[in-house]
Amino acid sequence: MKKHMLLPLFVIILIGLQSFFWQSEPTFNEAEEKLFKENKCRLCHRIDKDKIGPSYLSVAEKYSGKKEAIQILEASIKAGSKGKWGKKQMPAYSDLDKETLTRMAKAILHLKHN
Repeated sequence: MKKHMLLPLFVIILIGLQSFFWQSEPTFNEAEEKLFKENKCRLCHRIDKDKIGPSYLSVAEKYSGKKEAIQILEASIKAGSKGKWGKKQMPAYSDLDKETLTRMAKAILHLKHN
C-alpha cells in the first residue's frame, strides 16, 4: 500500500474507534428540543442533570420498560405531579393536547435507548 494512502486510512480507523468507545450524550432531535423549549419545560429540566426538576434521563431510567410508561408520563405532564421526585411540585400543563403529550413522553423515554 502506498504511503500517501495510509494517513486517510488511519484517520478513518480512528473515527470508527471513537464512535465505538465514546458514546454521544443523549439528546433530543431538533423538533423535540423546540417542543420542550416552547412549553417552558427547560426552565426546570435538563437532559442529563437535575435542575429544579429531575433530568429527563432520570425520568427515562425510572419509567423505561414499564408497560404504561407513556401513559404515566402523559398524565404527569398534563396534571402535574407532586411527591414523585421529592418535595417539589411540577405544574400542570392541562392545555396540551394528547398528540403533544405523547410526543413529549416518547421523546423522554427514547433518551434511555440512545
